[in-house]
Amino acid sequence: ISATHIYGEQKIYVNGQLIDQDSHQYNLYNSTTSLLVGRKIGDTHFDGLIDEVQIWNTALSQTEIQNYMNCPPTGNEAGLVGYWNFEQGSGSTAIDQTSNGNNGTINGATWSTDVPTQGSCLGCTATDSVYVQELTLPAVSAGLDQTVCSGDLTTLSGSGAVSYSWDNGVTDGVPFNATTTTTYSVTGTDANGCVNTDQVDVIVNPLPIVDAGADQTICLQDTVVLNGSGAVSYTWDNGVTDGAYFIPATTATYTVTGTDANGCSNSDQVLVTVNPIPAVDAGADVAVCVGDSISLNGSGAVSYTWNNGVTDGTYFIPLFSNTYTVTGTDANGCVNADVVDVTVNALPTVVAGADITVCEGEPVTLSGSGALNYSWDNGAVDGVPFNASNTTIYTVVGTDVNGCSSSDSLLVQVVQLPAVVAIAANDSVCIDEDNVLLTPSPIGGVFTGPGVTDDRFYPPVAGIGTHTIVYSFTDSTTGCTGSDTLTIVVLECTGIFSSNGITVELFPNPSNGVFSITIKKPDNLSIEITNSIGQLVVQKQLVNSSTEFNFTNNPKGIYFVSVFSNQGELLKIQKVIFQ
Repeated sequence: ISATHIYGEQKIYVNGQLIDQDSHQYNLYNSTTSLLVGRKIGDTHFDGLIDEVQIWNTALSQTEIQNYMNCPPTGNEAGLVGYWNFEQGSGSTAIDQTSNGNNGTINGATWSTDVPTQGSCLGCTATDSVYVQELTLPAVSAGLDQTVCSGDLTTLSGSGAVSYSWDNGVTDGVPFNATTTTTYSVTGTDANGCVNTDQVDVIVNPLPIVDAGADQTICLQDTVVLNGSGAVSYTWDNGVTDGAYFIPATTATYTVTGTDANGCSNSDQVLVTVNPIPAVDAGADVAVCVGDSISLNGSGAVSYTWNNGVTDGTYFIPLFSNTYTVTGTDANGCVNADVVDVTVNALPTVVAGADITVCEGEPVTLSGSGALNYSWDNGAVDGVPFNASNTTIYTVVGTDVNGCSSSDSLLVQVVQLPAVVAIAANDSVCIDEDNVLLTPSPIGGVFTGPGVTDDRFYPPVAGIGTHTIVYSFTDSTTGCTGSDTLTIVVLECTGIFSSNGITVELFPNPSNGVFSITIKKPDNLSIEITNSIGQLVVQKQLVNSSTEFNFTNNPKGIYFVSVFSNQGELLKIQKVIFQ
């Protein structure tokens, strides 16, 4: 029996004759597994006689097969890699007749003397025989089929023999990574050198495509939920439960491990960025007065929203005390809130007092009440008397302890004093004059002063000197009193005065403007006459003689006569009245 394989074509020959062929492509591969002759995979042995075995590394033609069938090779032919002619007749070694030295071990077979008839080979014939002993093959087991996940290590271990050889590069008992579902074959060899094979399926399930979801960005104190997908069950690190809300404290990467129905697991990660919340400040608490406007301004964020209808930075008038809340949002969309208390203080009830009616020149005192401090207009000072010159409305602004102010007003009506005029028949009289008539307007008032009785001034009673006489009249309708003042000078009127031995006589005094001055002293004297405002009217030397002066062309009034010595010493000043 001969078989050839070349370029995908297989042929079977029996006794040098082609009996079958096909063109199926078979893969040939190198193997370190022992070559078995007289046994197929499993535990089936050849039951018969084997004369010789040849293995070539080239496909022989039908002619070459027929020639070598009748004329065995010598062992040195080109392409002959193994040749066992079983002509030893004894022992357990089958000797390779080529120079490759691939000697075999005979297991379970005996040598036979039943040698087949050799065909003609260059006219020569030869015979040979071999004894074949049939041995029981080992019960090799590859183990139970296995199911693993992609990337997992698996270990294949044969049993039932002494040594084991696996295909697909597997080493018995050594873990390896099975990448695809594969049937693995193991060849086990027992102590007799008998071999057997078995197979095991290793099913490789793909890993699930686990998705942790898109990265998320949240604000501190926000809740977040993480949901895995692509598997059946999910386990998260950092204490997270799949699908359950939680509050992350800091930015972190979360890993989810998903397990599918085959028990295969895979993982994915998601980044949760936790942005801090802004430090929003609503500002300091505010105290205002009723009617005042204020503006509330948030800080620490980008935009601000107030409750109670307030707009950030816009003035408004709070009606009552309240707490205002501002919500600030920063550039990341994170929000925080703060509150400010706005206290609205009531205005004080300021009272300026009742309206006042006063007489012209009478002092007025304005005093506010209902507050702490008071400020009046028109120059008035709270609690300080002043003279109101005209009828005026005065307004007071009162401020309480909270700084809140309100105002009130009152009317100060100033009643003019009655017009009063008093006239004296003479404003300069001599001490010996009986009386001077005092004439008032309007009548009904009262004269007061020294030497006054009713409407008369009595010089002897008043005495020498200057006297002030006051006439007061009270209006019965307004109750205001007007007055006028008179000044009356009472003179000694002797016309004679002496000084330093000098006698000066001046007559008459008072006069109608004509009077005489007589000086009795041997020395020369000089006189000066000045008016009431000190202007020099007359200056003249007098020498023991009498001199007449005529002042009728000068205004009536009071004049002063000054007497000087010849050395310029002022000796006497005498008042002279011209009337």
